[in-house]
Amino acid sequence: MQQRPAAVTVAGLQDTRQALEARIAQVEQTLGDHAAADDLQALRAEVEQIKTLQRTTRTAAPAQSHTKRKPATRPEPPPLPFRVVGAELRAGQRSVSVAPSAGNFNPDQVQVLLPGDAVGPWRLQAIEGNTAVFQAGSHTRRVAIP
Repeated sequence: MQQRPAAVTVAGLQDTRQALEARIAQVEQTLGDHAAADDLQALRAEVEQIKTLQRTTRTAAPAQSHTKRKPATRPEPPPLPFRVVGAELRAGQRSVSVAPSAGNFNPDQVQVLLPGDAVGPWRLQAIEGNTAVFQAGSHTRRVAIP
C-alpha cells in the first residue's frame, strides 16, 4: 500500500486541469507572438524591396529624355462612297438622292435615302435645310444638297 500513489480527488484533478490549461494558453500566446513576429519580418522585407524599387525608379526617371509628343489626331473619316444629287419630298418626309461618287451615273444607280438609311458606313442622320447630315462612327459630315 505504501507503494501505491495517493488516490486522486476531484479537487486535485480540477487544480491539475487548470494548471495545464494555463500552461497551454501561455504556450499558444508565445507561438502567436512568434508567428506575428515572422509576419512582421516578412512585411519589413517587402517594404524594403519597395523602397529600393522606388529609389531605382527615381534615379532612372531623370535619365529618360522628355520628347514632345504630337497630340493625338483623330483618324480620317472614311470617304463618302456617294455624292448627293438632289432632295425630294416623299409621303411628306424629306429625302435625299445619292449616286456613286465617281464618274457619270445612270438613273438606276440613284438611291433615295430617308433619315436613318445608310450607304456603306455612312448613315443619313438628318436633312437640315439644304444640308444632309451623314454619320459614320464618331465622324459627322455635312453635305450640301444641290
